[in-house]
Amino acid sequence: MKKKSINKFLIIVTALILCLTPTINTFADSSQTASYVILNCYKKVLNIKDEYTLITFTSNGKMPTFKSSDSSVASVNTYGTITAKKAGKCKITAKIKNAEASCYIQVVKTKIYLDSKKVSMENGSVYYLNGRTSNGSAITYSSSKKSIATVSDMGVIEAHKPGNAVIYAKADKTTVMCKVTVKKPKINLTYKNIEIYRNQEFTLPFTTSSNLTPEFKSNKTSIAIVNESGSVFGIKHGEADIIVSLDGVTRLCHVKVKSPEITMNRSCLTLKAGKRAILSATVSSGNEPLWKSSNPSVCIVNQKGQLTAIKKGKATITVSEDGSKCSCQVIVK
Repeated sequence: MKKKSINKFLIIVTALILCLTPTINTFADSSQTASYVILNCYKKVLNIKDEYTLITFTSNGKMPTFKSSDSSVASVNTYGTITAKKAGKCKITAKIKNAEASCYIQVVKTKIYLDSKKVSMENGSVYYLNGRTSNGSAITYSSSKKSIATVSDMGVIEAHKPGNAVIYAKADKTTVMCKVTVKKPKINLTYKNIEIYRNQEFTLPFTTSSNLTPEFKSNKTSIAIVNESGSVFGIKHGEADIIVSLDGVTRLCHVKVKSPEITMNRSCLTLKAGKRAILSATVSSGNEPLWKSSNPSVCIVNQKGQLTAIKKGKATITVSEDGSKCSCQVIVK
């Protein structure tokens, strides 16, 4: 209380004392005076956990006894210090012999203010929920569904999977809610169809709204496989689907592993026994082809395409790669 206010209060108290003190009668006992208790406050509004001390003046100059009509709402100690405990109303009474006075107390409910009542999030993201209370009490946070979203003691919300959850903010038996929606992610694939050859690798470009990496899977690993980064590798000619999934959202990329085109520099060749020749083959996939002779007793071939004529006869030299073939007819004279 400021000095000016205290002086004003003392003047009022002095005036009241003078009014309450009876005029001394020469025929009366000078010790007879009226009993009284004067308070500095008769009505007070408090927040939960607030403390307030009553100042009292009594006719006998002694400290009165204090009592609360409902100590669960507000309690009072022997020195007149009131402690607000929960929302409600009660009466604090200061009493001496033959006199008493009361102060009516109202403890108001704590208010919680949140900066957001609804939050929309992507999986893996965080949101800082700012909260404060009307009386400065600490807020405790909790989540209705921790599998969807969790919240820290500081109000930091973290999204874990798509769905809905409620974040509760509590203080002094007051509770407010913030509804959290963790959205299903969007997956964007640059290519929905690709063509590759055996032993060829292609990395699928993609983006997700949550910036999380999706899971990649091939439905036919005998045709094409894919790693955790989205790199597709051709195993053999055929078709397969690469399944890209994240939090229940799925996208497909169709993969065709093409059979290569093979051409040879000769379609027929005549050799004398004991002679050699070299055939060359061009494979569109860039893979090394397999060379084979249909009649090794007449003509043999190595994996470089080099022929050796053995004896008179005919043989077919075939070059193949992943389902594609090309041949050259060899006549040995």
